[in-house]
Amino acid sequence: MSQEIGGARNGPTGPADRSGNLGILEAVCSSPEKGLTLCQLAHHLGAPSEAIGALVTELLQLGWLERVSGGKRLVPGPRLRDCATRLLAQRYWRSTDAHEGPDSVGQ
Repeated sequence: MSQEIGGARNGPTGPADRSGNLGILEAVCSSPEKGLTLCQLAHHLGAPSEAIGALVTELLQLGWLERVSGGKRLVPGPRLRDCATRLLAQRYWRSTDAHEGPDSVGQ
């Protein structure tokens, strides 16, 4: 059974499921505020700031995250925004039958 922590869905087996790169991206994207600080992110994920900080550094370098508010808050970066834009632009994700997947388009 999944649970909600910090706006992000977390797996049934605990912090290891949610403290990786995908957990970080999901938490940042789900933040009701304009991004999260590293401390807030670590708290929401239930992981040490040092461990989250190393992953955040990598995500920043790759463009999946970026810093705003004088470098204090983490928000979705250009690469993540581009990926989301491309996904939303795909015709099969906008249909009411999206659960059937891309193979059902045009049938």
